[in-house]
Amino acid sequence: SMTVGQMVFAISCCAWAYALTGPLRGGIFNLVMVAMMFGMFALPIRKVLFVGGWAVLSMGLAMAWLLFTHNPHVTATVEAGHLLMLTLMMPAVAVLAERLRQMRRRLHEQKRDLAAALDRIQYLATRDALTGLMNRGHLGELLEREVQRHRRCGTRMSVVLLDIDHFKLVNDRYGHGCGDLVLRRFAEEARRIVRGCDALGRWGGEEFLLLMPETALESACVGAERLRQMLEGLLIESGGETLQVTLSAGVAQIDGAESIEMLVERADRALYAAKAQGRNRVRCTAAA
Repeated sequence: SMTVGQMVFAISCCAWAYALTGPLRGGIFNLVMVAMMFGMFALPIRKVLFVGGWAVLSMGLAMAWLLFTHNPHVTATVEAGHLLMLTLMMPAVAVLAERLRQMRRRLHEQKRDLAAALDRIQYLATRDALTGLMNRGHLGELLEREVQRHRRCGTRMSVVLLDIDHFKLVNDRYGHGCGDLVLRRFAEEARRIVRGCDALGRWGGEEFLLLMPETALESACVGAERLRQMLEGLLIESGGETLQVTLSAGVAQIDGAESIEMLVERADRALYAAKAQGRNRVRCTAAA
């Protein structure tokens, strides 16, 4: 905000020095150009022209004062040449400043677009294309992080495996488009239910995994039951028909130095137990 003021002050000092330095005054033009370059990267062309006009005016007044005082080192021809040179340089400086400012603006826009593209790539790399939930790879990274935290700090952690019941029959009877709709609707509604600290993602096919940090087995079972009840009461419209689907869930809490594979395998066994007992239910499994 003070760029123009600083440039005007610096150029005024240069004009004052031009009037005092005698035979060395030709070197002052270099300082004037330094002052002009100070704002070349930030100011619009209108302000650069204003500062350039001030430079021509102030230096012209300094030259006029030297001629008026009959300084023996000053000739009208030399001073007129200096003033003409300065006058011709200022528009060129203004044009160059505008080009530089445009380049900076383009670079800023390109940097912003690149950041947006990187964010989009990061999103696509960690999300399932159909449901918008986390994909298996990203869930694996989060699981590894939480397991390491459990081993360092002893924090609790539970996982829930959820599977849409009779999903193959939905695809066979209503088509894969309807099956995709079921998965998307489940994902949309589940996002509204799970806590902000939880991580829900598509584990594969019609199977989903819910990672629940800082959560004991009992609380994780309550969360899984809420998801089961949500889907049980959800009406899905497709092709003029109304579908009601259910899910089964298996819940496991990490224990000791248990690996990710062992933890997910226990949740998977609980899930199959829920399916074997009639589906549309939640089964929890304690550590051995």
